[in-house]
Amino acid sequence: MMNVRNNVKEIMTKFKIAGSFTGTLFIIAMVLFVFLVDGAYADDAEGVKEKTGDFAKIQEETGPLYVIKPVSRITLSGFHYSDHALKTYCFKNAEGRCLDSDYNYFADIEGMGSYGRRFAVYYRAELDDDGDLRIKKAFGKLKTGIWTWEVGKDTLWIGPGYHGSFILSNNAEGFMLVRVKTDEPFGLPWLFSHLGEFKYDLFRGWSRNFGILGHRLSLRPMPLLEIGANQVTYILPGRNYKIYEYPRVLFSTSDHEGRENRFDNDQKASIDIALDMPFLNRIPPLINGRIYAEYGGNDSFTMWQGDQNHMRDVWKHGNGKWFQPIPYDFQNIAWLAGLFLTTGGLDFRIEYAQNYASYPLFYDYYDSSVNRRHGPWYSDLNTRYGMITGHHVGNDGDDLFVEFTVRREPLTVKINFDQERHGLSHDVAYPPEYLYQYGLMPSYRFRTFTIFADIIYNHYRNVDFDNDPLTLDIRPGTRRDEYIAGLGIEIPFY
Repeated sequence: MMNVRNNVKEIMTKFKIAGSFTGTLFIIAMVLFVFLVDGAYADDAEGVKEKTGDFAKIQEETGPLYVIKPVSRITLSGFHYSDHALKTYCFKNAEGRCLDSDYNYFADIEGMGSYGRRFAVYYRAELDDDGDLRIKKAFGKLKTGIWTWEVGKDTLWIGPGYHGSFILSNNAEGFMLVRVKTDEPFGLPWLFSHLGEFKYDLFRGWSRNFGILGHRLSLRPMPLLEIGANQVTYILPGRNYKIYEYPRVLFSTSDHEGRENRFDNDQKASIDIALDMPFLNRIPPLINGRIYAEYGGNDSFTMWQGDQNHMRDVWKHGNGKWFQPIPYDFQNIAWLAGLFLTTGGLDFRIEYAQNYASYPLFYDYYDSSVNRRHGPWYSDLNTRYGMITGHHVGNDGDDLFVEFTVRREPLTVKINFDQERHGLSHDVAYPPEYLYQYGLMPSYRFRTFTIFADIIYNHYRNVDFDNDPLTLDIRPGTRRDEYIAGLGIEIPFY
């Protein structure tokens, strides 16, 4: 069993300030500092948040050349967890935030700075009721032309999913990384200019129990349509590569040859597609929408991998059947699909994801009978502090998520339902666990402050009593009910 509070002996421990006295003094010092020096800094630059809602990219320079906010926002929150004695509860897609006691309190402190449009820094720290202060994010970004370079601690979200992402998400705490991507689209020259606009994202990350090397290439052949391809190599601990070895790590001929080969790691890849639908404004009261899907798998059969023996087996899988029209195919398939509709004042979203049944695009080298064998999607290379770095559903599961968002300024209310099933593989003898989650999240903006609540009710059937997301301890016939009630306030410093 892994405990999210105890696994702190790694590279990020230098960012941890332990002890309630030290942590409290740090918060007081930061708040005093911002009031003392804030008047000397720019406060009229406008910005928008990224997808995670954390980092403001300065878009207009209406004031001084630089902006410094040692403390730009403080969020205070408290949660009551009814079933803390039985099992730790972790929020989904919340960068590793968990509840392990009756009452849990958190203070989130954010700060940022920028110099023109070329350089920006951001941090977010979390102080809990034990007095422990952790830097959840801390990074700098430098913009050169169409490229943005990032160094620091951050999370990565790969793919179009909203409620989860199979390859990488913000479900677990972020890790140290170096990243270069194109914030602005680019086109290819000559005849290829008609293909559309491209974006590229390349990253290398380090954690206590894994390393990652991955990239994403997306194409918009037309303004409303986006197609993406993603590949990530999860690197075994202790393996270090030179920059010139990165192509071999991504396109390794040594995959599946055994861990004694230093280039044999674990790979995941996916393809995705998303269609924006502004034309829905012709169907009042709708004004926009989006439909999206992702299809991916663990490892792959590719022409460059050594387990194919020779080129003939790239095109014929030993039994004379063509198993793919191109020299690439996924294994252990996972997929998700979603629909988003909005009227402006009302949003609706439904999303489904599953990774327990494998449906290859081309040749099915598994048993083609009803027992569609599927290997586990995640291993210990895909966890951080005991939480999945990809989709929170874990292995051999599926997830159905429905959410309504109602906006009546200054009030916003989110109502959602989430059904998860765990242990759906035909290879296990026990019945699956069912989790039915009902959520209510109202928020009210009063002047510059935002007051919010988070109410969650969970009903379990065939309960899994293991805290480890990679293993199951399902007790058939058991039931459990729990609730989480939270209240908080967000205080920005302009």
